[in-house]
Amino acid sequence: MDGHTDLLGIGAFARRVGLTPSALRFYDDCRVLRPAHVDPLTGYRYYAPDQERRGRSLRTLREAGVPLAEATVVPAGSRTEAVAVLERHRRRTRERTRVAEAALDELLAAVTGAGPGSSGTGGWGTEPVGPDRPPPDPDGTTRVRLDGLELAGSVRQVVPSVERTGEHPVLGCVLIEVGGAGGVGDDRNGEAGEVRFVATDRYRLAVRSLVPRGLSGPRRAVPVPADALVELATGAVRTDTVELVLPASDRDGVLVRGVPGTTRLPVGEGEYPDHRMVLDGIGPPRHRVVTDRPALLVALRDREGAPGVVLTPGRDTVAVAAVDGPGEAEPVHLPAVWRGEGRLRIGFDPTVLARALEAGIGPDVLLEVVDERSPVVVRSADQGGFTTLVMPVALPGDGRPVR
Repeated sequence: MDGHTDLLGIGAFARRVGLTPSALRFYDDCRVLRPAHVDPLTGYRYYAPDQERRGRSLRTLREAGVPLAEATVVPAGSRTEAVAVLERHRRRTRERTRVAEAALDELLAAVTGAGPGSSGTGGWGTEPVGPDRPPPDPDGTTRVRLDGLELAGSVRQVVPSVERTGEHPVLGCVLIEVGGAGGVGDDRNGEAGEVRFVATDRYRLAVRSLVPRGLSGPRRAVPVPADALVELATGAVRTDTVELVLPASDRDGVLVRGVPGTTRLPVGEGEYPDHRMVLDGIGPPRHRVVTDRPALLVALRDREGAPGVVLTPGRDTVAVAAVDGPGEAEPVHLPAVWRGEGRLRIGFDPTVLARALEAGIGPDVLLEVVDERSPVVVRSADQGGFTTLVMPVALPGDGRPVR
């Protein structure tokens, strides 16, 4: 850090601008907000004070729900271009709000008219988290408090990637990885203060990170059987806050506070593979494509009957076309940000890619592509992040049969 004494680590910069470390890493990889310096040995990202204005502008644009491919125009483009982007998004937002309010009115009418004496809540409510002043923790114990809905959603997102054959029992687990509370030496490039749920069967990988409501204690990583977590998620969805207590010894399991009927989660045996090594093994991406996640999802659903879809990014758009015999049908063009080496034309099973997008979070998706035959890293970020892998499929003319 010689010569960079005024720079801020990713955690400190995130707090200043109101973004999460996960979002900053996402924006770096999207080439939207690059760090001022990256340590060549550790990979840690550092930001300059004069980047705070752009960081806060990004946060405001994201709070407004402006897709990233369009959000980059506001600080970088002309005033006319910026106004056009914001007004277009305002129209879209008003239409979505109108549709959502109509749907909610219909649902509320159905719930409140469910029968005499119905309160309309259906038994849903906030469960107590436990005593306000729990007993002091022994040395080495880690506590983390999570939003119940976010915990349940995270489990839903990653569990499809666990191994179900029983060949490797530890891969039938979900790794709960808790970043330390941020003490000296405890921050791995902003990961202190984050919680990650990881699942892999060695062919697929899903990683969901969360920003907890509270965290104390050292860094921990424990594998928990997927079925036990699914059962926990069923109760967590009706709970405001869930507290997980990870004792120093794995044999004590993971203690649970706040979810009726679940007081302890078992811990699986065996060493869980490092998900970072799995991602690193794919190789550095030669292409990065950022586009509107809901819009791409709609385009894929419209083409679900096709044997494949073709994504071809250009300067400001990505073309999405269905495979049609030996060629391609008329494409739809979505706003996009593309950084790459040479031309890219890559195929996917529309249903498989749609599932990865459905499990994502936030309004944007980042596709990191090594080549047309290697696993594609699919990432999204908001309050936390979600990462998964999707295999591309062959296209007509590339010498492989279309699946």
